[in-house]
Amino acid sequence: MGLHGHNGRIANPMESIMKRFPFAASLILSALAVFSAAPAWAQQDFDAVKVEISPIRDGVHLLTGRGGNIVASTGTDGTFLIDDQYAPLTDRIRAALATVTDQPVR
Repeated sequence: MGLHGHNGRIANPMESIMKRFPFAASLILSALAVFSAAPAWAQQDFDAVKVEISPIRDGVHLLTGRGGNIVASTGTDGTFLIDDQYAPLTDRIRAALATVTDQPVR
């Protein structure tokens, strides 16, 4: 086949790309529309979340709230969080930790 297409014309790579562009563009725009709506919905969902803290043992606490749990290990050198993936709840997480330690989260 070489540089020629199936109809004997010289193959133009840009022509092939331009034929596929509308499909790819609509697929990308659809994905963006779906995923851009999710953060707004998720933010509203976090507004009502209450973070509660419970002792597990000295220096170890469990923070619970809708959507997940976090373990905090507190000591004289700071606080270590395990599984802190809820950025919208950062202020509430810090407020709950302030009830058991004055050490910074590291």
